[in-house]
Amino acid sequence: MRRLIALGANVSCCDRDVERGNALAKELGPKCLFVEMDATKEADCKKAVDNTAAKFGNLWGAVNCAGIGAATLTLDKKVAPHPSDVWDFVLKVNLYGTFNVCKYAAAVMAKNTPDENGLRGVLINVASVAALEGQKGQVRRARLLKWLTQTRARIRWPMPRPRAP
Repeated sequence: MRRLIALGANVSCCDRDVERGNALAKELGPKCLFVEMDATKEADCKKAVDNTAAKFGNLWGAVNCAGIGAATLTLDKKVAPHPSDVWDFVLKVNLYGTFNVCKYAAAVMAKNTPDENGLRGVLINVASVAALEGQKGQVRRARLLKWLTQTRARIRWPMPRPRAP
């Protein structure tokens, strides 16, 4: 965020930690907006995108970097099955949260006037190495991140696409 601001960008920090988020926004100044957001809640994802666009007048990018892992095997040592609540939570953060931010950000960016390259914005999804190679007990995380990344890369429409540096 500091680097983006140094380059002249406006940024929003979206997190559940209100105290630290507000402190960061205060430190970074008027080019930074803090929005309380829980990535497991679709309404929070929409609110974060809408508040950012309202504060700065437009939206040219979104970076998803919320992600969790839970090293839980399909069957534990006592042959008990994987807890469904853990599975649900990982899905809500890693898949639903990322997708919801992407869809709401894309809807806002679609209204932008195309730049000199015909682009209206960019979506960036950050993931750990688990997106490429799963570790023991993290198969769901690896598969979700890989699927989402590949799916986003295959969408063929005029916006948003990453720019070459």
